[in-house]
Amino acid sequence: MHQEWNRIDALINSAGPYHRVSLLHETLEGWHSMFDNNLHPVFYLTRAVIPIMKERKWGRIVSFSMANAEQLIAQPQLTAHYLSKVGLLALSRSYAKLIAPDGITINCVSPGFIDSGSAPNEELDRMVKFIPAGYVGTVDDAVSAVRFLLSEEARYVNGANIQLSGAWGV
Repeated sequence: MHQEWNRIDALINSAGPYHRVSLLHETLEGWHSMFDNNLHPVFYLTRAVIPIMKERKWGRIVSFSMANAEQLIAQPQLTAHYLSKVGLLALSRSYAKLIAPDGITINCVSPGFIDSGSAPNEELDRMVKFIPAGYVGTVDDAVSAVRFLLSEEARYVNGANIQLSGAWGV
């Protein structure tokens, strides 16, 4: 992209995989997989695009965390995934402080229950009663949040985490 257009305007670090397994039964491979797929690529890709964005004094980076990552609560059935998403928030905020003077923003979108086709409908139906808004979010909700963060209207939003959970993750 950079070679063809001589610029990179945005990087979106999309949601990575997760697995539910008790921390007492987590394997070394499973543990490493969560960090290798959810946190490390964000570091590598962000690090790669920053110099290119600095040249233009403009850029937008958006990463996906998870709705309750800021709560720092016990997650005994998905500990590795949860910690990788908590780390992603801290990483993004650290980058934000360093790259803000260069006109680059980095923010997170933290979805709760979104009907993206990845979770069984029965699980989503069961979770609705825990979502204060009373419904499961849609892919369009996530797209709208990302679209805003990529826009010039969000130029002063940097190091933020947008909860996309109908108040479930708050």
